[in-house]
Amino acid sequence: MTRRSQNLFRRLRRDRLAMLALAFLVALVLVALLAPLLAPYDPLKVDFDAVRQPPNAQHWFGTDKQGLDILSRLLYGARISLAVGLFSQIPVLLIGTAAGCVAAYYGGRRDAILMRTVDVFYAFPTLLFLI
Repeated sequence: MTRRSQNLFRRLRRDRLAMLALAFLVALVLVALLAPLLAPYDPLKVDFDAVRQPPNAQHWFGTDKQGLDILSRLLYGARISLAVGLFSQIPVLLIGTAAGCVAAYYGGRRDAILMRTVDVFYAFPTLLFLI
């Protein structure tokens, strides 16, 4: 590890807000990975006796109109949300890295064309591309 990266990590560790954000992300990933162990009920099992219950001792976040436990669905939903967020960024990373390498290697006119193309993509909301 270089001296510069050590200094960067030292500064990052001193930033309380950054450490709080890191702890939150680590906790979110752990909850998503441990969802089968943490979820009190099967998120797909319908219980007609527990339809639309408010939060209580059995169902901490209550149940929905089909009797599904909301806490269990939230824990399992974290897995899907993290997977979608991660896998939607992989193509962006690959395309952006390739375009950046081409622009850096060739430079000049090709660089200008690639940068204007990227500017056009920045003009659109990200949600449109994800859809």
